Amino acid sequence: MNDELFSSSRIENSPEMFANFDEVASWLEAELSYTLGYERRQSFDYDTGFFDLGLDSLTTLDLVKRIENKINAKLPSTVLFKYPTIQQLAGYVLDQCTGFSFDAGSTGDPLEEDLAALQFIDDQFNAMIDETR
Repeated sequence: MNDELFSSSRIENSPEMFANFDEVASWLEAELSYTLGYERRQSFDYDTGFFDLGLDSLTTLDLVKRIENKINAKLPSTVLFKYPTIQQLAGYVLDQCTGFSFDAGSTGDPLEEDLAALQFIDDQFNAMIDETR
């Protein structure tokens, strides 16, 4: 199974969906605000991790579903672990929409990226355990 961010290789007519990085990041910021229960749009630091901004396992699922509905594509379950900030996720979404790569750290190998995401999850889990000691 190809674990790309989108089920299709590119989103049809996607350049009209998002014209630039700022539009994607702004849209993600609005979706994150809604998902976190704010009545009004909040401003977030684009380099702060989603979980540091307040997402948990349930709100992560909600945010992923909201993104899927907007782009009309299925996302892998690890998407917010692979791209854990607004900056990274917006760059990747724009990359998928336009074909221009904003993800300089990507190896292009889905298995390698999944392993990196799992390592990230493991590191975060271990850090949480260490904090409780």
